[in-house]
Amino acid sequence: MKKLLFFILIGGLITIYYSCSKEQSIGGPNVLGGETDIPLTVLGSVSDLYIYLGGSQVHGTMTITAKQGGICTYHALIDFTGHPDSAFYASVIPRKYFDSLGRFNYDIKMNITSEGIQEYSYDGSINNPWTIVKYNDGVGTVYPFRPGSPNIRTVTAKSTEDDFPMGFYLIKVSKVVQPYPPDDQYIDTLVFYANHKFGLVTLEVKLKSGILAKCDVRPWFLL
Repeated sequence: MKKLLFFILIGGLITIYYSCSKEQSIGGPNVLGGETDIPLTVLGSVSDLYIYLGGSQVHGTMTITAKQGGICTYHALIDFTGHPDSAFYASVIPRKYFDSLGRFNYDIKMNITSEGIQEYSYDGSINNPWTIVKYNDGVGTVYPFRPGSPNIRTVTAKSTEDDFPMGFYLIKVSKVVQPYPPDDQYIDTLVFYANHKFGLVTLEVKLKSGILAKCDVRPWFLL
């Protein structure tokens, strides 16, 4: 079960790295506007990752290594050396994702703007971005992805006051839920929590067994 939780969280990071009106944003669910020169897209910036699996915590980083408009390349680095479960992680992650120092390394691309967050993982093409969240969209907004399938992401809640914990802060968030197909053996839902200033702040993975795993993201300018 611990092996499964780890792969789901890593998959979630590859899927996503990175106010409040009822009206949906202009241009359709998978058209993203907004400014691209924002703190979340500063070239060379390093944000922190905190992955929680049961009682275990692993620290990692996400560094922006390239930028073209809002399309950013993020380099994920997670150092398992010295961790009590380092041998476990080394056994379940393919060797090609480790560097010579035993650290997990992976590059991903995402579209990050002042309006929201998109990812490209479902077909690998930067011509087909899929929306995770648009900050101004209201509860009930739906973001379809993977045409021809029933997969959707839905805005299920929005804060009206600062009530979501992020470290020592309380912030407003949009909550976006992505249910998995009923016939999936393990996963029930992915839940994204995002803020218009800090981007994606938490990813939760809810399993059908009732177990919850999560990853917290702390942007560089919060540090």
